[in-house]
Amino acid sequence: MVVRDLLNCGLKLVNEPSDLDREIKDFYTGDLLSWVMGHVKGEDVCLLTVLNSVNVIAVATLLDLSCIIFCEGVEPSEDTIKKANEEDVMLFVSNDTTFHTALQLAK
Repeated sequence: MVVRDLLNCGLKLVNEPSDLDREIKDFYTGDLLSWVMGHVKGEDVCLLTVLNSVNVIAVATLLDLSCIIFCEGVEPSEDTIKKANEEDVMLFVSNDTTFHTALQLAK
């Protein structure tokens, strides 16, 4: 799967697209960033979270994540979007729960 495929899954892209052809090798759900940093294995992972913070972008950059999906209708703040654009991290929003978003992506 590549990031572009998320657009066909009912997700809304909320910032400037950078690399829509970037590969997504795995998905990880988590809202405690220290836990995410310690448990995401490898790069090209898509993070599903409800945590709306600029720190999510720092973790995405550190771990070289493919993108971030904010679940349950959480809209990232303007500061988060601005930082994501600076760091070339693509942000999506899902109105579904994290569980249902993950199920949809697994199809």
